Amino acid sequence: MMEKDNKAAQASSDEAIINEDQDCFQRKDFANRVANLLTTRESNKSLSVGVYGKWGEGKTSVLNMIKTKLKGSQLIKCVDFNPWMYSDEKQLLLMFFSTLHSELETLSETFREKIGTKFKDYSSIIGGALSITGADTKSVMEDIGDKLAGKTLIQKKEEINQALIVEKQRFVIFFDDIDRLTSDELFSVFRLIKLTGDFENVSYVLAFDDEIVSKMLSERYSGEGRSYLEKIIQLPLRIPKAQKYDLNRYLFERLNRIKEQNSYSSTDSESSDIQGSINLYILPFVDNPRLIVRLTNALEFVLPMLVHQINFEDLILIEWIKISYPGVYDVIRENFGLLKTNFSERDLSLIHISE
Repeated sequence: MMEKDNKAAQASSDEAIINEDQDCFQRKDFANRVANLLTTRESNKSLSVGVYGKWGEGKTSVLNMIKTKLKGSQLIKCVDFNPWMYSDEKQLLLMFFSTLHSELETLSETFREKIGTKFKDYSSIIGGALSITGADTKSVMEDIGDKLAGKTLIQKKEEINQALIVEKQRFVIFFDDIDRLTSDELFSVFRLIKLTGDFENVSYVLAFDDEIVSKMLSERYSGEGRSYLEKIIQLPLRIPKAQKYDLNRYLFERLNRIKEQNSYSSTDSESSDIQGSINLYILPFVDNPRLIVRLTNALEFVLPMLVHQINFEDLILIEWIKISYPGVYDVIRENFGLLKTNFSERDLSLIHISE
């Protein structure tokens, strides 16, 4: 009973789920397949996986389930990296390598000694090179020269690669909602993945709306955004659509919980009418769980004030109109008396309603 209550409370706040036991929309098989691929792949080459989905389709939930599955592997280290927190490319790169370095603290001392300094030096060289404009060029170049110590940057990178391979340590780095970044931030992330951070045994999993990102890229690459994206993402995967059956079940679980909380009971006839209205006016236009969360959160707020004054079916439909067709709702709100008046067809033709 406690598990069910926690699940309901979490869903009400529209937070992403953490593990497959909380999955209501058959996404766990998809997440497990991605996790298995990352665990069992034989190649050491860096891999970038795109988890594509639109607003509300559960991208973050899928990432969480992948991470939960991967945590069972001793040879894989999951790393969350949030690129929104950094103002420019230099800071992004430095903090990326700093994040990797800090994650090494949870690994063996031998591994930290072999690769920790290499990560740190590599990141400072990259960061120093990005700092040359507007800086003391001579001191920056001297510092870079000291860290290279007769080796090229490519050789420094190869040292990191060999250490990762020998120690059989894999990293999977997660980027969520990169479609919310600005155009410049987005390019910095992609350059990091494709050029600076493409190490052996390091994979990237990025969740975003591919249509939005392709459009942003097209603004810089003369309409070739999709082609550019295909060069970055080696394995594009689209989250399965939530099935209408699961959406219907999820909606009624939440509606029944709201009725129980407010001691509201419906006759069999009323329940049948509610199901009919939902099948006709709501479900055909719902394609992701977040719309259901928005609707039921609105009902959860409004019903306690109207529980003895309104038909529940009417309230559901009014709140759905408010969320999905705000222009129509404004007309209803400003002309509520029209809903209580009978009109001939001629009279109705005189009423102009527009969103």
